[in-house]
Amino acid sequence: MSSDLTSSPIKPDEVTADWWGGVLAQRGITQTVGDIRCEPVGHGMLGDTFRFAVDYDEPRSPDAPSSFIGKFAAVDPGSRTTGFKSLMYEREAGFYRDIAHTLEVRAPRSYHVSIDVERQTMAIIMEDLAPARPGDQLAGCGADGAALAMEQAAALHGPRWGDDTLERYAWLNIRERNYAGYAHMTRTKYEAFRDRFADRLSAEVLDVCDHLAMNVDAYFGSHRGPWTIQHADFRLDNMLFDAAGGAVPLAIVDWQTILYGPGPCDVAYFLGAAMEPEDRRRHELDLVRVYHNALTAQGVTDYDWDRCWRDYRLYSYSGLLNTIGPAMVLRQTERGDQMLTTMARRHAIHALDMNAAELLRT
Repeated sequence: MSSDLTSSPIKPDEVTADWWGGVLAQRGITQTVGDIRCEPVGHGMLGDTFRFAVDYDEPRSPDAPSSFIGKFAAVDPGSRTTGFKSLMYEREAGFYRDIAHTLEVRAPRSYHVSIDVERQTMAIIMEDLAPARPGDQLAGCGADGAALAMEQAAALHGPRWGDDTLERYAWLNIRERNYAGYAHMTRTKYEAFRDRFADRLSAEVLDVCDHLAMNVDAYFGSHRGPWTIQHADFRLDNMLFDAAGGAVPLAIVDWQTILYGPGPCDVAYFLGAAMEPEDRRRHELDLVRVYHNALTAQGVTDYDWDRCWRDYRLYSYSGLLNTIGPAMVLRQTERGDQMLTTMARRHAIHALDMNAAELLRT
């Protein structure tokens, strides 16, 4: 993986056949590249993503991919500035550059990573896992798909569980900054959120939202370690099932939100969002046990079941925090409002079911 800025593309048309041949050569793959074509994929708001198809002038080595994905800092100035100010670009680049190879989670493998904060440029060239079945936040998933996600959560959290050397990464060790930002956003945006979604949500759901908005500092004050790598947006829309034509049962993508934080927060966030309450209630105890057993298999021995379940209950609030504030700062669309309504309902009922309020430090 290269990080030499002198040879780093900063926009798609700079990913040339000669450049890609050099990347392959750095990986010990001798291959003459004939032509490269690209087309945009996805609808990311803070990054521009393209798929590159590659032709080779000789029989292709099995190690030389026929396509790859390139993710770049957004062309739109506002989105690009937001991506750098929020450290989202630095976090995703840092994940692929510094962290991914130390974990067991299945993420796209990177071929090249470069970032220049002063110039506001970023490029991540990574494995193309198509064809795959993307997760759908609105449709949800069944218990089998959720079990795969639990195993991947443990593969993400376990290898660096309680690893305080992660504190040295300034772009990753932003837990307090992140908490302060979410608390401020919740307090200042909640009234507008309530006005916008009051007709879509039940009184029961709104009561939970009201309580969290009034006690957001107590929620963050109730967090406790050990800390690890937290994806922090661990949901179906960021997952690829049957990836690489079925060779990869589940891959996790979009690493812009990672931080040094509580891993089980990912578990509660996922299960609260991925299933309708009736299905979640039926399966969640078994699914959290899948996570805990997989975490133990990763070598985590200082985290017993009672502690895991307690944390899962507390972090059932996390999905509401990822709904209330972001709902009022992201571009409004009909599908977006439908998804946010579904998330608020599922997460609020989750927090009620878990009696999360009794775990808040007041």
